[in-house]
Amino acid sequence: MSGELPTDTHKPENPSEKPMQLKTDTITVDLKRMATDLNYGKQLSRGKGFRIYNEAFTKILGSNPSITQVQSRDYQFAHEAGVYIKSTNRVYFTANFQTCDPIALYSVDASTLEVSDDDFSGVVQANGACNYKDKILYS
Repeated sequence: MSGELPTDTHKPENPSEKPMQLKTDTITVDLKRMATDLNYGKQLSRGKGFRIYNEAFTKILGSNPSITQVQSRDYQFAHEAGVYIKSTNRVYFTANFQTCDPIALYSVDASTLEVSDDDFSGVVQANGACNYKDKILYS
């Protein structure tokens, strides 16, 4: 279902902290080694940071990339999607983890980093999303 603007957007009840910079590692992945060395593949999945599978990605990251933790909650609320919509300047994501009843839709304002709980009345059970013609399309 393609979402226009949410019918109800409000601040979360218990955001636990303000945005903070996280330690970030940037690793260029050795694709041949990853295909033949299971332990190498496991190591790549550990830690916070960027995994570079194609050198062109470094042009997007720049010389000193960073990760900002916008919010933390006591349950897994940022579980799926992560879709940026330019016209709203927001990143939309979903949570269908066990504690969400049955799903939850969220977005973060890219300028203010404010997280909102969103309600798109036509979305019944989102498990992810994509950008379709600069609108959010939940799947």
